[in-house]
Amino acid sequence: MGPMAVVGDRIQSLKKSSEGFFKAVLGMPSDSSRRSPIERLKRLQREVFSDVMKLRDRQDKMERMFSFYKSCRGSPFDEVSTHIKGIVDLLNGLLFVDSSQQACDTLHKAGRRIGIDIRFIFETAVRQKDALIAELVTSPSNIGYLGDVLGTPLVLNKVKYTSNINDQLSVIAVPFGARTTDFEIGPGVPQGLPQFGPPLFSERQDCAGGLTFKGSNFAVSSAVLVSQLAPLTSSTADRCCWSTFAQLTYQTYKEMICAVSGIWQMPSRPGQPIKLGPFSIPIGYPKRSLALSDAQGWQPSSSSVTSQATDHHSASSHALMVELSFDESARLGAWIELQRSNPGSHQWGISLSDTPEDEIGWGLLVSRMLEAHSSKSHVEGFLNFRLGKKLTLQPGLLYLTDGNVQTPALLLRSNWVM
Repeated sequence: MGPMAVVGDRIQSLKKSSEGFFKAVLGMPSDSSRRSPIERLKRLQREVFSDVMKLRDRQDKMERMFSFYKSCRGSPFDEVSTHIKGIVDLLNGLLFVDSSQQACDTLHKAGRRIGIDIRFIFETAVRQKDALIAELVTSPSNIGYLGDVLGTPLVLNKVKYTSNINDQLSVIAVPFGARTTDFEIGPGVPQGLPQFGPPLFSERQDCAGGLTFKGSNFAVSSAVLVSQLAPLTSSTADRCCWSTFAQLTYQTYKEMICAVSGIWQMPSRPGQPIKLGPFSIPIGYPKRSLALSDAQGWQPSSSSVTSQATDHHSASSHALMVELSFDESARLGAWIELQRSNPGSHQWGISLSDTPEDEIGWGLLVSRMLEAHSSKSHVEGFLNFRLGKKLTLQPGLLYLTDGNVQTPALLLRSNWVM
């Protein structure tokens, strides 16, 4: 190799070393490291590892937060679902009488109000086993006979809370809008069929509370219902009416179920003022109070006490109903009601129905009320057509008598569950 070649190599090596020195001083990466795929992979690995550690720290924080909320006892309404069911009942009537207003009044007294009835039922599960039910209905005072629901407000009709202690025992509280149907555990009236039973069973009460117990082949229900008496006179002002309801259900043979229900209604004694506010349930029966007489410095005579006790017991009412359910569709029922406030007055009724889901059903209702100088009769027959699982049509004939007044009518009832 000549001297010129040696000098050229020395100059090239000096150039490279100088370039590497200046890049190292200035912090610039060299060409060899920039082109090396190993260095690129190492750099990407460091960046990915840093991002993974950040995500892991966030995940640990979220897990600690969730475990803290699970360990704490939250509201009983957390993670619950509310089921909403709408029921539309429509009743149309063709009256074969001259006075339609009087006929509509007669139908209304018989429990057949022509028009539209809309109900919305909200059911919320509480603490997994309990249930809270609220029912909204169209106000009957704002509808009238034609059932114009346009612009009609919805009003609160019922509030019910059921606490299932275990699989057999349940406690039911109805602080607003109680009825005996809230405590029935028997076959009852299927959805869409006309109501049948003693008038005491269909009366709306202010509040109620009761227990239900279910065994292997029997069930027992008991409840106390309270309602405020209308202040028509000074003797009924601030007085309430106590009703005791009981039902025994027994499964006799295969699918046959027998249910016996009874109710005993008695107003409170005079001189026992009880004021019930909304959503209030009194505990226990009222005891006779003599505070007023003691404060006035006189004692009631024995004759007045005897007359008050006689009036108190003579104003009581009783009703008994027996139902037989042969299967899911065939039912037979009979009931009787006695009112001691009106001697010689009693009511009775019989019902027979067979309403299968996939066939045409039928039903017959007969009831009669006997008083001292008059009588009333109710005869109703209908056919039942199920159009799917949510719509039911019931054409029927109704014949009412009130003394010498006769009211025949052709009815068309429809029930739609949303």
